[in-house]
Amino acid sequence: MKNTIICIKGSSQTGKTPTIRDLYGKIASEEEKLNNANYQHPFKDIEDDIILYKNTKIGFYSCGDPGYLQYEHVSDLIKKGGQIIICSCRNWGQTKNDINKAALKYNYDLIYASTYKSPFGLQDFLRKNFVTALITLIDSCISN
Repeated sequence: MKNTIICIKGSSQTGKTPTIRDLYGKIASEEEKLNNANYQHPFKDIEDDIILYKNTKIGFYSCGDPGYLQYEHVSDLIKKGGQIIICSCRNWGQTKNDINKAALKYNYDLIYASTYKSPFGLQDFLRKNFVTALITLIDSCISN
């Protein structure tokens, strides 16, 4: 398995954080938490938590807005042993640059994924399916 950062990329209010929360919740409900999660409320960001999933340490950081120090948080998750890092960033600018910088420094593969969108108010349906697709992606990263 090659260490990988999976970054949910998008502009403001496109569902990056809710997607990461739902993915975290789905994995955490089935697997062992390795430390005390900061995830206690469905509307709270996930900050620097690691879960053991299929013998792989997956790190989560859901703050993708400018000013949230993505490079430092992703680096911390890597230093804690995260083999797959789930995080978010904006489409361009410092947040994206920070994720690229961390991937290069620590020799991690980097995959950008974007939330599914619809003009017809299908966000919950689309997020549920996107989370399922992300779990398939994570499983593929683990098996390669």
